[in-house]
Amino acid sequence: MSWAGARRWGLRLMAGALVLLVLAAFLCWRFARSGMPWREGVRRISGLEAPVTVRFDTHGVPQVEASSLADLAFAIGFLHANDRMLQLELGRRAGAGRLAEVLGSSMVEFDTRLRRLGLRRAAERSVAEIGPAGGLLLDRYAAGVNAWLDERGSDLPPLVRLLGSRPEPWTPADSMTFVGLMAMQLEPPGSAEERRMRVLRGIGPLGLSDLLDGEAVEIGPALEAWLAAESASPATSVAVEPPRGGSNAIAVGPERSISGAPLLAGDPHLGLGLPAQWFLCGLHAPEYEAVGATLPGLPIVVIGTGPTRAWSFTNTGLDSSDLFLERWATEGETLERADGPLPVTTRHETIRVRFGDAVELDVHSSDIGPLLPAGKGLPLRSLRFAGAAPCDPFPFFLALANEPDSAALDGPLETFLAPAQNLLFAQSDGEIGRRVVGRVPERTSHWGRLPVGAQESTWDGFRPARLNPRSEGGGRGFEINANNDVGASGSSLPFVAEFADPSRALELERGLEAAGELDRAGLEALQQRRASDFGVRLREAVLAQGEALGTRAAEALELLRGWDGAYDDSPGAALALCLAFELRERLFADERRRIGAEFVGDRASEALILRVLSDEAQMDWFDRPDTEERELLEELLEQALVAGIERCEQAFGGQPREAWDPAGLQAWELDHALVRLPVLGPLLSRGPLPTAGHWSTPYAVWGRWENSRRTAFGGASLRFSVDLSDLDAASWQLPGGQSGHPLDEHYDDLLLPWSRGLSFRLPFHAPAREALQTRRLRLEPAD
Repeated sequence: MSWAGARRWGLRLMAGALVLLVLAAFLCWRFARSGMPWREGVRRISGLEAPVTVRFDTHGVPQVEASSLADLAFAIGFLHANDRMLQLELGRRAGAGRLAEVLGSSMVEFDTRLRRLGLRRAAERSVAEIGPAGGLLLDRYAAGVNAWLDERGSDLPPLVRLLGSRPEPWTPADSMTFVGLMAMQLEPPGSAEERRMRVLRGIGPLGLSDLLDGEAVEIGPALEAWLAAESASPATSVAVEPPRGGSNAIAVGPERSISGAPLLAGDPHLGLGLPAQWFLCGLHAPEYEAVGATLPGLPIVVIGTGPTRAWSFTNTGLDSSDLFLERWATEGETLERADGPLPVTTRHETIRVRFGDAVELDVHSSDIGPLLPAGKGLPLRSLRFAGAAPCDPFPFFLALANEPDSAALDGPLETFLAPAQNLLFAQSDGEIGRRVVGRVPERTSHWGRLPVGAQESTWDGFRPARLNPRSEGGGRGFEINANNDVGASGSSLPFVAEFADPSRALELERGLEAAGELDRAGLEALQQRRASDFGVRLREAVLAQGEALGTRAAEALELLRGWDGAYDDSPGAALALCLAFELRERLFADERRRIGAEFVGDRASEALILRVLSDEAQMDWFDRPDTEERELLEELLEQALVAGIERCEQAFGGQPREAWDPAGLQAWELDHALVRLPVLGPLLSRGPLPTAGHWSTPYAVWGRWENSRRTAFGGASLRFSVDLSDLDAASWQLPGGQSGHPLDEHYDDLLLPWSRGLSFRLPFHAPAREALQTRRLRLEPAD
């Protein structure tokens, strides 16, 4: 071939390669842009009874206007799928123990636990027993999700397609699984008792009592026998349990309101990630009207406003699950009972694993509930869990939005089972109040904090909801809850729960008392408050112990003396964050080894630090068993102070101490649900976003230390505030965006404003909704 011929062939190959490259780029672009949410135009949809109008604002928040409750539920199912299909798919798979089918072998252990808990089977039982109103909502919601799947065909969002399996048709049981998942997130079944068993075995009843703020520890015969048998066995290492969320909620009566109408604010605290946990919207039909936060998977507004009421929730921390220690009579077949062997129920399940071999699993149940196998340092045990019992939350949520009289909530509360929550509400008639919603287990004889033998005690059903703690303002003109103790208010019956340190509640109360009268903006300011009663107590306890310490520690003490206890932009707050970490490492490292796990998270361990520093602890926490000498508290405190100031110096480099602040040490990191995917996972996540704050401040932040920095991953999953005199001025904040599609403009457009405390309006009435409309989607019946 001549040189000219070779040149021509070379040019042709280059041109061909360029064409292929352009084609590949086009296909990648098309794949990435697939399944973009519909937000304008007209779509003819099978299953609708009448047209539905959806008005989107500049943030992609929809206001849905339908002529019936049935079409309203259909439309929100369609819209949840439109923006959050990946969230729906992963959520229902999580509840059913089917994540390994799409995410591979890393999810087998999670799926195994969920199969044993039986959340999906509980959801199916709930659907079978649910009332007509809930049945209508669930059926029509499922029809809306499925209509979106039918309309989309193969044009699904890219992350849904990467799962390798087209979503199956949605069912009412899929939606009820999300109720169980929320109950499991807020009241992890059995995990607190498992943790306490490990603590008891590793460091004894005095250590456990210290972790329970001095509460006396009650040990039954079966647990005592297990402890005696296990006392010489080495600790088994187990995974760290992530911390549970908290929340703030404030209701202000008309006598303290500048407008003369009640005010309400709420910010539920949860682990943060992308997509955001909540989906904001307005739902408007003749039978039901509410504006606020929905949970994808469910067809109602969970937190928000109705025509005459605003409401929010905080977690009670109720102990809604118990473990009952078991012994085999015949291995794998019968359990010991006083009246003879009890046959166990066994079902065989197969966990399919993407890119791996299927896992065969026998799931056992006793007459009590799921039977959890012995292993990882724990005995054979049965679990009873309120979140696994049939429930119907829909009459309560419909009444919450529709019924103007608070007395009308009492009846529907009896079918709301779990998760148990503090409901705070404010009404246009001036009434404010708090009620515990959810049912309290009636234990026949045992304490509830620790497991008992299966033949020692049991549950006698659930206490009537009308006997739950409640309050109506208490004459103060406001109601607050920040997961603090509610057991003594409005009820003389026992209420066994893990309450939060009172610091957040105290700061909210002080802010309200100092403000006198306030408006909606004043409530927003309270939600952003960084003051901390815990910080003040920590400073005072350290200073009381630290008068005779060395020069280097004295530098740290000087910073603390100038600190007011607020976790804001001060150098003292930065040092306090580091000091708490260093104290925790020195006080509790040997206990962690003996227990085989992180036995408490940041909040509980820092509260225990205060007990130790204030000489209120019963156990000798600060003597290390790996040294011959007995350490003194003063020695460990000095080491922690020096290490704390060195940690700050490392983190801030050469910056002067006046420039130190918590935002230079900690930052929000919001991981995507698929963060484990190589390359793609980190691209879907967001952060770092520097932040001040602490778990003890109303502006709540919790996380974990990684080297000299602190990753914040838990806080306000939304914030909202409203003045009942002007529902159209209600303000909202969301950490993320409305959309789950990573290339959509509303994937993360609300994240930065949320991190800066900036709100946007989500109006209630039609004229205000129409004024904020930027796009409109019309859904019409296809036939």
